[in-house]
Amino acid sequence: MNITLTPDQAALIQQQIHSGQFETVNQAIEAALQLLDKRLQYGRWVKDTQQKIDLATDQLARGEGVDGEEAIAQLRAKLRQSK
Repeated sequence: MNITLTPDQAALIQQQIHSGQFETVNQAIEAALQLLDKRLQYGRWVKDTQQKIDLATDQLARGEGVDGEEAIAQLRAKLRQSK
């Protein structure tokens, strides 16, 4: 695969190599792709979390929620059972 970088992108990579951040262009590109992957994973996590929040909000609106003290009591009971 061949890619074409803009002059600004190429300058940024060269700057990072000259500063010692990376030894090669390939290392810099690999780091950029890893960051892109993490960004995409984060985007999926945000979407999934928003769906869970929406579901929980709907459940609370229907009166299906548990108050804080009851939730803590349930968690403590589970903890005691696991010991």
